[in-house]
Amino acid sequence: VSGKIGSFFSRKTNISIGLTDKFIYKELSKGKNSETVIFPHSRIDSYGIELSQSRLLLILGIITLPIIVGIVLLVLWMMSRKLVFIVNTISNKLSNVVSVKGSIGVAGDYEFIEGEHLLDLLSRAKCISEKTFLDKVYIIRLNDDRTKSHITVNLDAILNDATHKDNVLLKEYDIVRVLSIDDFDDEFSVSVLGAVRSVGDFDFGVGMTLQDVLLQAGGLTQQAEGSRVEVSRIMDYDISSNKLKPRRAVVKTIKIGEDLVVSTEAQEFIFVADGANFKVHILDRDSLEVLAEFGDGGRQPGLFFGTHSIVTDSQGNIYTTETYEGKRVQKFLYRGMRPLSDHRTGAPWPAEERH
Repeated sequence: VSGKIGSFFSRKTNISIGLTDKFIYKELSKGKNSETVIFPHSRIDSYGIELSQSRLLLILGIITLPIIVGIVLLVLWMMSRKLVFIVNTISNKLSNVVSVKGSIGVAGDYEFIEGEHLLDLLSRAKCISEKTFLDKVYIIRLNDDRTKSHITVNLDAILNDATHKDNVLLKEYDIVRVLSIDDFDDEFSVSVLGAVRSVGDFDFGVGMTLQDVLLQAGGLTQQAEGSRVEVSRIMDYDISSNKLKPRRAVVKTIKIGEDLVVSTEAQEFIFVADGANFKVHILDRDSLEVLAEFGDGGRQPGLFFGTHSIVTDSQGNIYTTETYEGKRVQKFLYRGMRPLSDHRTGAPWPAEERH
């Protein structure tokens, strides 16, 4: 290998490098004088590396020094002038767009096409199917004065006649809401709480049994042994006002045996806490006929101030809680049954007079 290291390090130094089996020799010539130096491979390698690094560092220093000086001078100048930089945000408001909303088809924003009609957009958004609610489609339109108009169209008429007046010409920023027949389905659930493996809400279907929902909840745990299953239900009939008014009442209590077997013995009665009228109503579970009621307003035993919750135990005893300033729990002992001359028994005391 031979070459010259030129003007950068020394304009007058020529270096010739040759290879032998074990050593590298270098002949240095400077003017008319020359000498030969022999040394191992590693030394010439280090020598070459040192030359390259030195030259690289010098080049980088020459390049970066003016940049650093310039940045420092710029910062000092900015500080002396007290400049303020203002960065504006870009508006995210879309243009040239119409929107489709609803639970059918592909909802989202679509390109506004001049001259496009409603049916064309609904076809693009795949909103026409056997589950589309055909009676009504709604359009919210932005007016020139920035107010909004609500337009109702008959989709069924448009499908039968594309030239129908309801197949309106779309405008920029129109919002089209399409309904599905599924939107009108009632969804009911059964809530399972207490000593089960998976507490939660489960979809209700006609024909569902207590065993079905307990299995979906993972079954009873060992803590439920010797206890009971209490089924409460939202009742709609307000006895006192003879009006429909949602309220929760216990409709069935079922014993749990020592082997976690649920008893099939049915409870005959429903107990409804009536906080507005300070009473507890007793209904026949099958017919919902009012059989009896007890209680009245007051703070003495057997009276109520804001009756709120009610439960029963496996012996037929009744427990009530009172809200607002009542702040207490009362227990009513089961003493058996006998015919009543008046189903309004008032406060269940004294014991020899009230049953």
